[in-house]
Amino acid sequence: MTDRRVVRIGTRGSELALVQAHLVGDAIRHTDSSVTTEYAKIKTEADHHAHTPLHKMGGKGAFVKEIELALMHEEIDLAVHSMKDLPPPGEQPSDHAIALLAVPVLDRASPWDVLIAAEEVDLDCVPEGFRVGTSSPRRRAQLLRRWPHVKTLDIRGNVPTRIGKMMRGEFDAIVLAEAGIERLGLKVPWMRRFPPEEILPAAHQGTLAVQINGRNHPPWLYEIIHSLIPDETSIPEWAEKSFVRAMNGDCHSAIAAHARRDEEDRLHLRTRILSSNGNVCLEEEGRCHFSRDSAGDLGRHLADRMKKRGAEDILHQSEQNNDD
Repeated sequence: MTDRRVVRIGTRGSELALVQAHLVGDAIRHTDSSVTTEYAKIKTEADHHAHTPLHKMGGKGAFVKEIELALMHEEIDLAVHSMKDLPPPGEQPSDHAIALLAVPVLDRASPWDVLIAAEEVDLDCVPEGFRVGTSSPRRRAQLLRRWPHVKTLDIRGNVPTRIGKMMRGEFDAIVLAEAGIERLGLKVPWMRRFPPEEILPAAHQGTLAVQINGRNHPPWLYEIIHSLIPDETSIPEWAEKSFVRAMNGDCHSAIAAHARRDEEDRLHLRTRILSSNGNVCLEEEGRCHFSRDSAGDLGRHLADRMKKRGAEDILHQSEQNNDD
């Protein structure tokens, strides 16, 4: 008789978070048929304060802190997050940074942002005061850079809730990650993907991450998780992560980064840092050999170039403006 192994997976309780947790759970069971998965829905700070703008909650870690504590206390065996929601190690309490291991898993979904509206929008003729809902300083800054006359408004709630608010007329359009729309299988009245020239995505957007307790986990669980790390995703992810970490930024900063394998089989990293109103925009990009070491070096190199151009002052000023 085969021994049954139970893996307790912690996740937020939103529909998208549960879908993502089940994607990982299905992959684990496919890798080892002796595993049974259980799911624990955990409320985070972002869930408890569903109407508070993320930047007013400190932003970093608002989606993950309570889940990480459950993992450290061994109430769950692993946690599933959107990779972009994880704060950089320097922003975690020291015991978290030591105890928790986070890795990207499964193939990356679409990294791009999309504009969703009840009817088609002519983006060459957006009217004055057009109301766009977004909770992201990065999206807001890039929207204002491209369309300075639009009105950006904070919006909270899960993906269906945000779409519902837009359909009720609270917003003329909203900006969301295309990955969430795809994973939920949602049909929307009208949607347009933003090209990187208009809105460059957040680092790690579209990527799922698994955290395990680095101090206490069974070797077989580590082996399963390690087998779910895709090479094609992890190398571009490392370039993006290295850049954001070097800039001390996260998905709640007006900072964007996207890496891909180009037609010449090299890694292409494109980065952008903006003031909160989009008036100031710094861009750096570069290419390197498609390897983890080269990807990390490239991310740090572009961050150094950004810093020499005053990027840290721009980010600091943007954070102050968001807190006002």
